[in-house]
Amino acid sequence: MTLAFNPDHIRLCTATGSDPMALWAAASTPLGMEQRLTHPAALASPGGRHQVLRGVPAIGGQQDTLGRVQALLIGALGQQPLPAQALVLWPYRAALVEHSRLHPQVLWNWMGKEGLRHPEARLQPVCLDESAVTLLDHAEEAFSHHPDRALFLGGADSLLDPDTLLALVDQQMPLAWDGEDGIVPGEAAAFIPLRDGGDGVRILGWDSCPAPAARPDSTGSHSGLAQALSSALTQAGLEASSLDGILLPPGNGAEGDREWWSCQVHLWPLRADIPEGVSLPREPDEDPLPPEPITPPSLDSGAATGHAGAIQWLLQLALAGIWMRDTGAIARSGAWPRVAATAVLDRPMVDERGAVILSAGTGQEA
Repeated sequence: MTLAFNPDHIRLCTATGSDPMALWAAASTPLGMEQRLTHPAALASPGGRHQVLRGVPAIGGQQDTLGRVQALLIGALGQQPLPAQALVLWPYRAALVEHSRLHPQVLWNWMGKEGLRHPEARLQPVCLDESAVTLLDHAEEAFSHHPDRALFLGGADSLLDPDTLLALVDQQMPLAWDGEDGIVPGEAAAFIPLRDGGDGVRILGWDSCPAPAARPDSTGSHSGLAQALSSALTQAGLEASSLDGILLPPGNGAEGDREWWSCQVHLWPLRADIPEGVSLPREPDEDPLPPEPITPPSLDSGAATGHAGAIQWLLQLALAGIWMRDTGAIARSGAWPRVAATAVLDRPMVDERGAVILSAGTGQEA
């Protein structure tokens, strides 16, 4: 089985709207980074304490969290509701929605009343206490048990819900917007139709690394992300040098930066003028990070949308497909390099790390 999806059929709505091109544009230009730093939903973090929410943006005039998420679902599915044969694998984090109005079943019931899905469409909530790439394992299983169903990875989530923010603070999750030590709260709805084979973007391999290996080792190196990416590349039959692009998870400040640097040092050669055995700083205020190794271009969907919780990885998957499709169309002009093989990395709000390898299929050729 080779899982695949067509970027033209993705249905999403984010802080950039429901136009997939806007998501790519915001993630690939300085405007995206500026939007991240000046987003009206910024969570103040004076002295590392996370107590003050400056304000929550209104979507469609809705200030209430549930109303905004419902507006996102309308933006994603209002013009093209889910069909009767749809089976939606909807990821969620149990700790964040246990007492929330954002539970998948609650939103699914509302979608039925609003005509955003056919009454015969089916929901399969997937509780994620690990990397979101494990959704692909659930997808393979769903294909084998429900071959007559049209499979979607999708859902909606928000980290702007007050209860969610309090839960994250209770879990001592760093929530900051200043680029120092936190994730960016955000919200989105995304639905990606999967199929077995065919044209479009093919999913060649994926893997996740359990929590212990994601922690710094004795040298201060964070090997979890590197291990997950290396294993996914092996499954795909590729080397790191074969990648044309990297979809990064939203930046988690200095800790996330060090982890990404460690991944690069493990998998890509450093520049010729950098000596072997470069070690990484243990703390943000220690020596600066080593110069950049030779890595492919990267995008960060979090720069444009914030961190959308359990849906964040689906946004990255969607953005990767859009990136691969549209660079194929403009590569002949020389305006953008061709992106044919892409890694989508997952750094969720748990210690586990994940990576998936995508390749442009027949329908993606320039």
